[in-house]
Amino acid sequence: MEKTGRKEFTQLTFAPESNIKSSDRIHYATNDRDLVELAGAHAYKYVQGNADNITVNGKEFKVIDTFYGHESGLDALTVQNRITKEYSVVYVGSDRTQIEEDWLKTNARLPGVVAPPQLKEAYTYFQYVEDNIGPVSHVAGNSLGGANANYVGVRRTEVKVVTLNPAMLPAGDFNPAKHYSNITNYYGKHDILTHVQDTLGLNRVPGRIIKLNHGVPVLDLLAPNHTGYIKADPDGVYEVGKPGDPGYGKIQFGADEHIVLSFWTGEPIHASGGGLIDISKAEMEQLSAGIHSELIGRFGLAIGYIQSAVEIVEDESARFSERVSILQEQFERMIEEAASEPIFSRIATTGDSAKRLTDNLLALLSLAEAKCRGFDKWLNSPPMEIFEHFGGFKLDVGTLFSPAREEIYNLQQTIDQFVEASRSIFFNLIPSLFESGKDLFVDAVVGELLAHYGVLAGNREKMSRQMEEYGGQVEDIANRFVDRDNSLAAAIISGTGLPSDVGEVRQTTVFQLDDSPYMKLRMGIKNFQVDSAHATLKSAVSKQLMPVLFSVQTVLFTIEKMLEAILVAIDAAKAVVTYSVPGIVSGFVSSGYKSAVAAAANSAKEPIIEIEGVVEGIRKAVMNLIVNLPGMLDYFRSYIDTAIFEPGRFVSVQIYNLAASAILSEVEMQFNHILFQLSNEKGEAIEASIDISKNVRHNLGILREQVERGTV
Repeated sequence: MEKTGRKEFTQLTFAPESNIKSSDRIHYATNDRDLVELAGAHAYKYVQGNADNITVNGKEFKVIDTFYGHESGLDALTVQNRITKEYSVVYVGSDRTQIEEDWLKTNARLPGVVAPPQLKEAYTYFQYVEDNIGPVSHVAGNSLGGANANYVGVRRTEVKVVTLNPAMLPAGDFNPAKHYSNITNYYGKHDILTHVQDTLGLNRVPGRIIKLNHGVPVLDLLAPNHTGYIKADPDGVYEVGKPGDPGYGKIQFGADEHIVLSFWTGEPIHASGGGLIDISKAEMEQLSAGIHSELIGRFGLAIGYIQSAVEIVEDESARFSERVSILQEQFERMIEEAASEPIFSRIATTGDSAKRLTDNLLALLSLAEAKCRGFDKWLNSPPMEIFEHFGGFKLDVGTLFSPAREEIYNLQQTIDQFVEASRSIFFNLIPSLFESGKDLFVDAVVGELLAHYGVLAGNREKMSRQMEEYGGQVEDIANRFVDRDNSLAAAIISGTGLPSDVGEVRQTTVFQLDDSPYMKLRMGIKNFQVDSAHATLKSAVSKQLMPVLFSVQTVLFTIEKMLEAILVAIDAAKAVVTYSVPGIVSGFVSSGYKSAVAAAANSAKEPIIEIEGVVEGIRKAVMNLIVNLPGMLDYFRSYIDTAIFEPGRFVSVQIYNLAASAILSEVEMQFNHILFQLSNEKGEAIEASIDISKNVRHNLGILREQVERGTV
């Protein structure tokens, strides 16, 4: 085989294999968890031959050979289990630095019908290891490395193959009708790349497929969800939140932790329970050890995740008043921004700006009226008496200003209506958007979550106690096997009667978990609440604010027409004096008088023109509101969403619940396997254990379902 890019193989020697009891062999043998961790984490570290041991799930593996940097893009290594001496070939998946070799030359060609060179090179390397190092027991790989492993597996069906999120094989490269019992492919629940491959109908993967409850559904974990590990670290964790924040925590991320293995055989039990085994003292001890070392620990981990979720919800509850206040402020700010005029500043809390502005309009109108009366005196002065005798002009100030004043009063009242409607929404409606009529929660989403978690708190406490009791009971049953055997032997030797029973067995409490009437819509309660609140707010604005805005607009148009009429009247009177005085009396009207009349007219017009500018500004603001408010209300949904439960923290609660429910489903799966194995055994103690096991499994199912309500 070509040696390019690969160090020369050096045979290593080890101490003679330890004397391992058959019952303990499963603790040392290379299992699916080990192979997945090797493929998804350690392979991407590009460890070198003769490197220190790789520790995988407490087992030591030695790197025997590496094959890196081949022109086909193939990277691989061979490791040996230090205890069992098994050889495993591990293919490295696609690396970001291998864009050309892996993606262009290999991945892009996998949907075709001809095997790319890398797949053929993978098999050649496998043959090299068998010819020069020793028989290979396992082959493993992730992603493209998984395709390489499966390529070997369909040609060497006696070799066990384990892959994680493997790429497909070329069409026609294996027999779809064949079972390939030697190949197991693990698919992570949140691996988008594998799901896309299946969605496109390109599920050309031989062997059985087992779905793992692995991964976290967030975009920045796209690659780790595919490789199974964060930064190729088998102990990598996903941090939820920031240190110091309520509910901050870490979720164990490794894909291998979600592979459920039999306590007795070490084989995966996802697809089936496997064959029945004989239950003896050793098997009951294995069961007891598994319950204490794994099941109770995993259950406790799930409970810890749930508690972290509760801390986040409790903190949201403590911030209820703050969340309401922020939403109120954002509503008021939305009106201000939609209007783009200061008149609507603080409109929903005080309305002071609008009130001051309308008061100012009245003051300006009074000033204009006073100036017009002064102007009218000029029109009624002695120089104009002769003009009046010839049919002169008189300015009727009262008739001109009284209607305008009434309309400004009307404007005040209409704007007051808008302020009151805005205040009603601000102080009454917005707090009610958080409420739920069903269970009378003031803070609907947070309140229902807390109520649900209250039920869960009691149930998880019962389950924790039952799991501990069950572990103790199984331990006692295991001890009874020996005690009874010893008593039986003593009875035979002494010639006494056979023992009827030996020792006591701790009991496990049988109980029913409490039902939760909450979260029937699961985490959809938030969308339901947000949609309902958003619709309620839009309806209130449409029915309470928009009609008032149209009324304000009508009043403003009327005021503008009246102001224009006043200006026309002033200009007409001014024109009579300055331009239209009859020639017969023109000699009695001096130019100075005309100038004084013109100045008085212009002075009277100034506050009217100022009022016009103010009214025009109000009209523009109202028009802006009428045009902009509906669209801004649509956008306001995101603010409601954040106020009801901050989206990032809500997702954190979902992530914790997903992690907890995944573990609970795996523990439940383990209890199904326990029941399967115990069901064929006879004996009072074991039969009692079966009944307890059924109750534990049933309660696990209830608890898991209740936790799953907080996932999606």
